[in-house]
Amino acid sequence: MSFSFGFSEEGEINAPKVDTNAVKAFMDSQMDISPDFMPKKYSFRMMLERVMGKRLTYQPLQISADTQLLRRELYDVKHQLMGEDNLSATDELLLGTTNEDLKVATYEGGLKAWECMLDLTKVLEGCQWTQGSAIELGCGQGLPAIYLIQRLLKSGNPGKVTLADYNDSVLGLVTAPNVLLNLCNLLTVEELSALQTTNEDAAEGQTRVQEGELDVTSALVDRIEQLLQEKGVEVEFVAGAWSPEFVRLVGLYSLVLASETIYSLDTLPVFTNTLLNITEDGGDVLVAAKKVYFGVGGGIHEFETLLSERGWKLDVVADIDDAGVARGVWTVKQ
Repeated sequence: MSFSFGFSEEGEINAPKVDTNAVKAFMDSQMDISPDFMPKKYSFRMMLERVMGKRLTYQPLQISADTQLLRRELYDVKHQLMGEDNLSATDELLLGTTNEDLKVATYEGGLKAWECMLDLTKVLEGCQWTQGSAIELGCGQGLPAIYLIQRLLKSGNPGKVTLADYNDSVLGLVTAPNVLLNLCNLLTVEELSALQTTNEDAAEGQTRVQEGELDVTSALVDRIEQLLQEKGVEVEFVAGAWSPEFVRLVGLYSLVLASETIYSLDTLPVFTNTLLNITEDGGDVLVAAKKVYFGVGGGIHEFETLLSERGWKLDVVADIDDAGVARGVWTVKQ
């Protein structure tokens, strides 16, 4: 199913078709991946284990006049980490003890709500995708994929949405909780309240949930999973590095999403090869990014060059320039 956004051909970034040898050769390459970042699949419940029994604090994020999504508060994530022992290197970065937004091969910034993630979600409002399979690469907070899950549920069509990130900590502490928060609208107010912590089973000193809070109970997760199954909507999570192993694990998708994933020259080739190898014939790709990532080296020009070498091109969907940050959303086509 192709996207049609009403943009003219004048907005294209043209790239001559060459060949696809580099894309195919990627699948035969050997990559040195740390065991901690070998790609792995997780179910919804497995990804929620770290917050099971926790009380989440969240806030609404207004994407547009018609779309509002919920996301877990950053301070709530840090509060949870402060109470945990044996934190991983990624957890230390999430907690903020290292004063780093990014660390190559350890943490790729998934805790933050970057501007391009919001741009991509807004663009999705204008598409007609309501069936098939979709994946968000480098999903972080996962709001674009969450928007697609909601679209699937409203359409009544079956489908699959995969949320993939380099870090399992990001998926467990941020992404999966955000998915849960936004699926609670499947329940009536009365049913949701009944599935929350009661006075009898609340921890000492814990009060009933307030506005902007959610208790992650086993009963609540069971009910959400039941509703997803009834509606034929599969939600899965993948943690680990982009690689041939990643491609073989996830398979092909009719819609591939990514935002803020082309900033690093070191990872741009492997991202590009992964992206192209998981897109099914006739599938759609949407990539949101800043045009230039100052001080890091990546950007849309470098991405365009790699695509051109592989016989693909970019078409602009949204061109954005506010607060001095030039960015956009592009489709990737053969």
